[in-house]
Amino acid sequence: YGKVQIVTGICVYMLLSLPRESRITRSICNLWALYYRAVQVRKTNRLYHFMKSNVPPGDDSPMILFRILSNFHCALEELMFPFPKGFHEDFVKLGFYCLPRNVFLQYLERQVFELTPSFVDQVMRDLGVSEEDTQFKNMLLVSLEEISCRFRLEI
Repeated sequence: YGKVQIVTGICVYMLLSLPRESRITRSICNLWALYYRAVQVRKTNRLYHFMKSNVPPGDDSPMILFRILSNFHCALEELMFPFPKGFHEDFVKLGFYCLPRNVFLQYLERQVFELTPSFVDQVMRDLGVSEEDTQFKNMLLVSLEEISCRFRLEI
């Protein structure tokens, strides 16, 4: 769902929940819904930055942060809260460096990870020219192409 759909949904829910004689207008409900959504955005961004900055240092820090972000991802999706700015880019990078490639590709196939052109570009530069690396690069490019097609169909 996009921001407009969520705000509209909240507004409609509030209007239907209020007694008819309350004289609360749609524009007032819309303002409440916009404010509610803005608070969600602010709080999820704050929590995200707090989590990222409070992972104890150590060799297993990336995996710990990946697990934390994985749980955070599930919670945000379930609650239909907005994802913090930069979340998807950080999450997919951590997944790439923490997970075995076959598991990473499963996350990608199930749309848990969102590929971005900058991430794919970085991976293309980081990986070598071995047969395994070349095959993985091709799979990423195909996934990025599928995402582009899906995005165009949604518009």
